[in-house]
Amino acid sequence: MSTPPSDLTLHKLQERVKELTALHKTARLLQDDDRSMRDVLRDVVALLPAAWQYPEIAAARICFRNVDESSSGFQTTPWIQSAKFTPLLGEDGILQIVYLEERPTEDEGPFLAEERELVDSVAEMLRSYVQHKLANENLELQVQERTSELRRLATELSLAEARKNREIAVDLHDHVIQEFAFIKLRAQQFRGDAVFCGFENRFDEIIALIERAIQFTRRLTFEISTPILYELGLSAALEWLAEHYEQHHKLSTKVKPQSRFAKSS
Repeated sequence: MSTPPSDLTLHKLQERVKELTALHKTARLLQDDDRSMRDVLRDVVALLPAAWQYPEIAAARICFRNVDESSSGFQTTPWIQSAKFTPLLGEDGILQIVYLEERPTEDEGPFLAEERELVDSVAEMLRSYVQHKLANENLELQVQERTSELRRLATELSLAEARKNREIAVDLHDHVIQEFAFIKLRAQQFRGDAVFCGFENRFDEIIALIERAIQFTRRLTFEISTPILYELGLSAALEWLAEHYEQHHKLSTKVKPQSRFAKSS
């Protein structure tokens, strides 16, 4: 028959089980990336006191940046065990375990050597956790900054394109259409003389072609950069665009005015 363990051996075994349980539960909490750092650390400090030799008078605290979470009844006492954790590119954090009442002296004040190993292990887990969180936050910030920069560049490109289109539209209106109109006028003048030469029908064809070219150029001017936008504003331009799509593409469109109470994004 095997010899039953002594009370001291059983007590030590129970303490190690408590410590391993705390490490396991802490590890599971720190693996949750969906919760905020504050919520996770709050749960960690709540479970840690149970892992120490005198859980009924133990309390825990974790401080990092603007997060300061402590278990029920925590206060600074002479009986404190602490460990710092420092993530890369981050300031120091600290984990503290206190006893609220005096207890017999052990390896480190009232604390066991195994409890020193435990607090150091948890501190290392916290270092890894906050470093991971900071890296994710930094990555998200970089993505946001890059997205904002791309939007700014896209806006500038759109504005530059709109200005260029406006210049082309103005040139078409002020030069090409005017030249076509002048050619049409001269053709109409020559048409009267052409009656006596038998070229009247040909001049009618030429005038019709010029008129079609004028209409096409005018429509092209509107499509490139409608003057309605600059002269009457966005609402009128959107209404014109809706009518244009209905006429040319057989699409049913409706312009809905924005509420004056709507907030910009």
